Amino acid sequence: MTDPKTNKLLQVTGLTKSFGGIKALQDMSLDIKAGELVALIGPNGAGKTTFFNCLTGMYQADHGQVQLKGNLLKGLKPSEITQVGIARTFQNIRLFDQLTVIENVLVGCHASLQSTFIDAIFRTTRHKEEEEEAKEKSYQLLEKLNLLQHAQSKADSLPYADQRRLEIARALATEPKLLLLDEPAAGMNHSETAELDQLILQLKEEFGLGILLIEHDMKLVMKISDRIFVMDRGAGIAVGTPSEIRANKKVIAAYLGEEIEEDAGAENA
Repeated sequence: MTDPKTNKLLQVTGLTKSFGGIKALQDMSLDIKAGELVALIGPNGAGKTTFFNCLTGMYQADHGQVQLKGNLLKGLKPSEITQVGIARTFQNIRLFDQLTVIENVLVGCHASLQSTFIDAIFRTTRHKEEEEEAKEKSYQLLEKLNLLQHAQSKADSLPYADQRRLEIARALATEPKLLLLDEPAAGMNHSETAELDQLILQLKEEFGLGILLIEHDMKLVMKISDRIFVMDRGAGIAVGTPSEIRANKKVIAAYLGEEIEEDAGAENA
C-alpha cells in the first residue's frame, strides 16, 4: 500500500545507468505522490527518456532502486511492471498501425486479464466474460478521449493528435497507478496542445493517477505541473513548484533562457 504518512506512490533512489563509459543517469532520486503530476525537464540528452526506460524495465539500472507503492521493481520485465501499475507513452508514437482503434485499446486491456491461454483456447465462461468487460472498458476509454467515432478505423488513418490520444487510451487500459507521458505534445499545434493539457488534468483527477511527464512545451509544463524536476547530464539539479523553478536563476540561465513568461513556450527546455 501507499505509505499513509508520505502518500508516496513512486520512490526512486540513487538510480544510476551507464552505457560504456558514459553515465546516462547519475544518482537520480525522485518521488511522486498519489494524484500528483510531476514534470521532468532538461536539455536534449539530459537522460530523461533513459530514466523512463529504467522505470519501465526496458533498461536495468546499474545501481539504485525503484519502488511503486513500496514494492521493489528491480529485475522485473516490462510486461511485469505494466501489471504492477506503470504505463507509458512514447516520444515517437508506437501504435499497432494496422489494427483498428478499438483493437489497440483492447491490447492494453489484455495486460490485466486473469483468464489463461487455456481459457482462450476453449472459450471458457471466464474468458468470454473478461473479453466482454474489456470491450466495454475500451469503448468507455475511447469516449472519454473523444475517439469513439474512430473505433473501427485503422490506427494509422487517424490525425496525428488523435494518434497521441489513442496511445494514452491504450496506456490507461492497463489500469495504471502511475502514467509516464513522454513528450505528449510533440508535433501538436497550439489548439491541440491546449486541449491536451486539459485532458491530462481531467484524467489525473478522474483516475486518481500519479503522472510523470517529459515535455518541452514550457507553457504546458508550467500550467499543469504540481512540481517540476530538472535534469542535466543524467543528474537532478533542481526540484520545486512551477513558481520556484521559474525563479531559480540556475535553471533559467542554463535551461529555460533568460526569463520565463506565463504565455511563452520553449522548444528546447
